Amino acid sequence: LIQAGKKHEVIAKHTERMRASHEEALQVERDKTAAEAKRAETYKERVLDSQIMEVTHGLHKGAVEDALLHARRIFTLDADGKAVQMNGERPVLGKDGVTPFSPAEWMETQKELKPHWFPASTTGSGASNTRDAGGTGKTITRTAFERLPASEKAAVAKSGIKIV
Repeated sequence: LIQAGKKHEVIAKHTERMRASHEEALQVERDKTAAEAKRAETYKERVLDSQIMEVTHGLHKGAVEDALLHARRIFTLDADGKAVQMNGERPVLGKDGVTPFSPAEWMETQKELKPHWFPASTTGSGASNTRDAGGTGKTITRTAFERLPASEKAAVAKSGIKIV
């Protein structure tokens, strides 16, 4: 083709092969990027769920899923991976006016808005009012004790309540 004076055709064919090769490589990279974006979104959801679950320790067992679903609509992860409520492009500020509104603050507001999520308990420790076998004090089941936050576990242990 070059000897026949058709070098433009040679260049066009060569360019077309290069373009096709480049398009294939570009599509492979687009597919990889889409797969990584999907994977990142999955982990983002898990991280958000984990941060929300950290503050649901005082809820009725059946209310945890409701709280999780409700909180997913409210919170998103910021650039640092922390759950925050957004107002457009800016995070909503918490009570102190400096730090972002957190799931813990949100859960505190839910005590008034959704009291049915929380067990009615005078002690807040989940301890039962039954006497142990020796008649010496209150008892709490091991599973109820394990669901308590660390501070309440310490209080229950110090109070002499028997864990059964």
